[in-house]
Parts: sequence; structure tokens; C-alpha cells
Amino acid sequence: MNNAEIARNLVELVGGKENILSVANCMTRCRLELKDYSKVDMERIKKSEGALGVVKAEGQLQVIYGPGKVNKVTTEVSKIVGKQVLVGDDAVKDS
Repeated sequence: MNNAEIARNLVELVGGKENILSVANCMTRCRLELKDYSKVDMERIKKSEGALGVVKAEGQLQVIYGPGKVNKVTTEVSKIVGKQVLVGDDAVKDS
């Protein structure tokens, strides 16, 4: 699977692009803020190609891809959902 295919698969497994409110990444994780977390298939995400793990933390679904890979996958996710990737301070929400 290439990065675009990995991103399409991830979007599907989180309930579709309509379920994604924001897209961000840090050094290792693609961070998604979602409307409805009950639509997420955590087990399939964990087993999906490229994913090293997945957690729900800080009000986000965080999929671990590792350095280098995460930027490429997050960019592809942002193209699918039509939302700008948030970085730096904008990527971290106050709890």
C-alpha cells in the first residue's frame, strides 16, 4: 500500500471524511479530532498496514506511524477530507 491508500483506509476506518473535524500530526502520530468516536474501528486500525498503534488521548484519535511516514500519511488524509493539517501549537488542544 502506498501512503494515499493507507490514508484512504484510515479515513474509512474512522467513519468517513464527514466524521473528521481536524487533522494534525506530531513527530510520530496522525492526530484526528472526530465528531463521533463510536464509528471508529480501533482493531482494524491497529492491524492496518503502516500503523504501529492507535490510542484515544487528549480528545483525539492518535494513529502512530513513526517519523517520516506520519507526515506523508497525514498529508494524504488532509487531501481526502479537505482540511488543512494543523502543526505545532495549533495541533495540541487545551484539555
